[in-house]
Amino acid sequence: MDVPGRPHRTAVRVYFHTFGCKANQYDTERVRQAFDANGAVVVDDPALADLAVVNSCTVTHESEVKLRRFVRHDRHGMRRGAR
Repeated sequence: MDVPGRPHRTAVRVYFHTFGCKANQYDTERVRQAFDANGAVVVDDPALADLAVVNSCTVTHESEVKLRRFVRHDRHGMRRGAR
């Protein structure tokens, strides 16, 4: 939405990644819908994203290991300057 007196901004591109159960998948979908409703563009490739949203729980040790691996290694696929 354009607001008079404010410069036009490019939509933020957001990448979502979910670890865990159906409840986590549901939560991620709700957050995705909120970003979408506020003008964000959802991307499937982290290299195209301005922002990554990673949703996880650590109920099991395996979930925690997968999350840590993603944060340490897979984030390198994101473009420089992304958060």
